[in-house]
Amino acid sequence: MPPTPQKNLSPAELAKLEHAFATEPASDAYKPLAEAYLGMGRFMEAMVVCKKGVKAHPNVPDPRLLLARVYAEQGKDKKALEELAGALQVAPSDKNVLRMTGALQLKGGEAAAGKANLLKAWELDPADKDTEAALKQYKIEPPKPAAPEPPPAEDVDLATEQNEVVPAAAPPQLQPEPKSGVRRPGAPAQRPPPSNGAPARAAQAVATPARTQAPAPRVQAPAARAQAPAAARAPARSAPPPQAAYRPADYDDEGDDEESGLRARRRGASEKEKKKSTGPPSWPFWC
Repeated sequence: MPPTPQKNLSPAELAKLEHAFATEPASDAYKPLAEAYLGMGRFMEAMVVCKKGVKAHPNVPDPRLLLARVYAEQGKDKKALEELAGALQVAPSDKNVLRMTGALQLKGGEAAAGKANLLKAWELDPADKDTEAALKQYKIEPPKPAAPEPPPAEDVDLATEQNEVVPAAAPPQLQPEPKSGVRRPGAPAQRPPPSNGAPARAAQAVATPARTQAPAPRVQAPAARAQAPAAARAPARSAPPPQAAYRPADYDDEGDDEESGLRARRRGASEKEKKKSTGPPSWPFWC
């Protein structure tokens, strides 16, 4: 690591920095004062100021990095790496901490760890001059940027297929009608041209099959239809049982026969008397 450049400050400027740090020890006044002590080679005062800065700012890597520089200027690389490890815990992506850690590790013989930390610092800021100088000092080539990967073959094929123009489908061709008069399947039947002659009507009558007329259903008379539901609705009545002829208890069959015979004789006698009274027929006067 390069030595810290010496900066000569006048006694008045140094007194001003000391007064600012004494007035506000928790402020950032520790930085310019520690840098001034380090430039003047006053390592003890610089170390005391840095430790107060670490105590006032425990979550910031700057006071630990400055303290590591104070130790490294004195040749105390081990203590410097300890302070840098604490700074990495607070800020693992700080390029200044990574660069100084890698340089001290390469100096101490830790080639793999030192190279990895220097490359991390270069990846964070490839244009950093201090990082480029450290890489050249330890002869480490930074990785070249990778070439962009070509698009997948499937995507190229898909894009080509999308850009291709699909030809329009050709219209279906109709097959010529056979000369024998047989109709092609699926083609409409051709009707013969109309004519006024009787043969055309006869041919049409032959071509058109006769339709059989179904017999008309019989229509029932309204009276019969009206009577049918009434007959269906009327309940069936059973015939009355035969009644025996009335006869009185003292009826006599023999007396009945005698009375009928008497009436017949009387009727015969009356007829004979009528014939006698009338006499023979009178003859006409011209006889």
